[in-house]
Amino acid sequence: MKKVVIHPTLEYYNPGFIDIWLKRISKLIKHAESKNIKVAFENMELKGYLEFILENIESNNVGICFDIGHCNLFFNGEFNTKAFKDKVFAIHLHDNFKKIDEHNLPFDGNVDWEKTIDQIIDMNYCGYITIESGYNDYYSNISIEEYYNNAFIIANKLSSMIEERKKNIIIKLEK
Repeated sequence: MKKVVIHPTLEYYNPGFIDIWLKRISKLIKHAESKNIKVAFENMELKGYLEFILENIESNNVGICFDIGHCNLFFNGEFNTKAFKDKVFAIHLHDNFKKIDEHNLPFDGNVDWEKTIDQIIDMNYCGYITIESGYNDYYSNISIEEYYNNAFIIANKLSSMIEERKKNIIIKLEK
């Protein structure tokens, strides 16, 4: 299944909860449906915006992209996982220190990764996960090769954490 991720707002500007925006997005969704494309709206800085979108656009092709760095920066790590259960179409993993959207590698910031793994599992997400980080100023003391090597190690660590947590949930359910 093809997917597209959309920021429903600009970083520090949002269009508000307005009819014109809904009409334009609805046209886009209809086109995406005709092409069998899932549209995932990314959580940005305005709390309640994703809920607004899902309440006002009825389509099986509409869901969310759970962006961990944005969740940490804009919502202090709090995210209503129940509202989005089975509606997560994509996940972006990156870290920051809650000051700017740094897009550091996971564990190179202050995201609570244990809690984040629980959130991912709570939403029944089963699919690809993107590490959405960049070789930025935070990594100026290491080579690009070392950065990519670290990214690979971190991706495997996160994968293991998710699998271990899922295994523990299955064991608890079986008891």
